[in-house]
Amino acid sequence: PIGKPVTVAAHLLTPDEFLWLSEWRSSPQGAAHVMAWAATNMNLTWQREQVLTELVNDFVNNLGGCERILRTPLPTAYTRHTS
Repeated sequence: PIGKPVTVAAHLLTPDEFLWLSEWRSSPQGAAHVMAWAATNMNLTWQREQVLTELVNDFVNNLGGCERILRTPLPTAYTRHTS
């Protein structure tokens, strides 16, 4: 389903989690924060914790790249040809 990510995932969260996540300006950043917290608090071996932390870091880096692309203005010379 298409919609605001927090609303779409509401059935997966407790009411407190839903409220906390909906207050974030960027839902994916809030989700990354939760994943990072979970990776360090799940009583995993240090190897698995390290792998999960690296995956969360990759996610955050890719998210930042996507947000930069989204916020980059297109030159008017390009947009004239698309309308």
